[in-house]
Amino acid sequence: MPEEDDEDESLTEQQKAAKGGAGKAKQSVKSPKATTGAPSAQPAETPAKPKGPTAATFVDDQPDALQAEPIIQSLRIFNIFDIDKNGKIDLNEVKVICKSLSLHPTVRELKGMINEVSDSEDFTIRFEQFRAMRVLNKPCELNVLAEYKKFDIHKLQRGVVTRDCVRKVFRAELMEMKHDPATFAAEVDRRTAAIMAYDSDGDGVVTFKDFYDNILRRVPQEWLQWIHQNLKKGVREDFIRMSLEMNGVDSQLANNLIQRTKREGLLQLGKTFADSSKGYIYVMKA
Repeated sequence: MPEEDDEDESLTEQQKAAKGGAGKAKQSVKSPKATTGAPSAQPAETPAKPKGPTAATFVDDQPDALQAEPIIQSLRIFNIFDIDKNGKIDLNEVKVICKSLSLHPTVRELKGMINEVSDSEDFTIRFEQFRAMRVLNKPCELNVLAEYKKFDIHKLQRGVVTRDCVRKVFRAELMEMKHDPATFAAEVDRRTAAIMAYDSDGDGVVTFKDFYDNILRRVPQEWLQWIHQNLKKGVREDFIRMSLEMNGVDSQLANNLIQRTKREGLLQLGKTFADSSKGYIYVMKA
């Protein structure tokens, strides 16, 4: 077992902040008009959304392929993680998988990833636990990592997910599921499009961060500033909440963000291993 990394206590606070769910705004949507009465102050214009699709969650919006993942597919992904083939995934193996994607989580973050799936004292994950994570579509960092590795099949460039990679995986998966031949091609196209919509810069390559941002539903910093600005101006909470909901943030999360901003002021930036050197995202997990 590797030694604990030296890191300040802010990471622990970030993990606490990460337990509420997260939202992401829809692209280029202006602040909507209130449906009942005018707001008490002129609201600030909603910020432009970063390029990318409306956020999705494992629970509600993910492609059906993940919800119906065949057990043989879960086993294939598990075996990618189980490097020494001893029937369980340990902390060092998760670290190796992360490193293959140029991700460098701390030991504490690695333990946190495993603890979201397994309660074992030795920080290991059995296949039964891994399978349950996949079947239950658990919105956690390890499942994001597993979902990314599911499509990471490029023969020449590992750590790269392209449209061809996604299509090949879905074709094999639908064949395993004995999908109706009459709608087979259309279903492959639909599911492929859903994953490729994660591509934030439109270059045809979906990065791990694209998966992470969409699956864990992250709120861009400019939206946190927008909430803070409007509360300071005296804009009604229901108007702010409605604007957030119309831009892809679920009601519970919208209320959470508003109430926390009222108590704490402008919410502080959170940073995870997925951001590398970019610390512009506040993270909340469902």
